Amino acid sequence: MGFDSKYKSNLQNVLSTFRTNINDAMQECGPIGVESIKVETPVITGNLRESNKYEQKTFDSVDFINDASYAAFVELGTYKQGANPFFRRGLLGALQSFKNIIFKNMKL
Repeated sequence: MGFDSKYKSNLQNVLSTFRTNINDAMQECGPIGVESIKVETPVITGNLRESNKYEQKTFDSVDFINDASYAAFVELGTYKQGANPFFRRGLLGALQSFKNIIFKNMKL
C-alpha cells in the first residue's frame, strides 16, 4: 500500500465522516426550524400552523415547507392584506440554534 492509496483511503474516511456529521446536523435542524416557524405562525383555525413541515432530501440540506394553499398570501401579503412574514421570522429566529447544531456535529 503506497502513499497514494493510504492518502485516498484516509480521504474517503474523512469524507464519509463529514457526510455523516452533516446529515446528523440536518436531521436535528429540521424539527427545530419547524417549531420556530410554528411559534411565529398566526392562528385562526390552526391549519396554517399545522401545515409547517420539513423534508431532508439530501444529506446536506433541509427544505422547510408550508403546504397550506394560502401560506404565501399570509407570508407575502396581497393588495388587500399586508404581509405577515411568519416563515422568515421563524427561520431567522432559529439561525443561532442551527449554527450551534452544526458546530456541535462538526465538532468546531
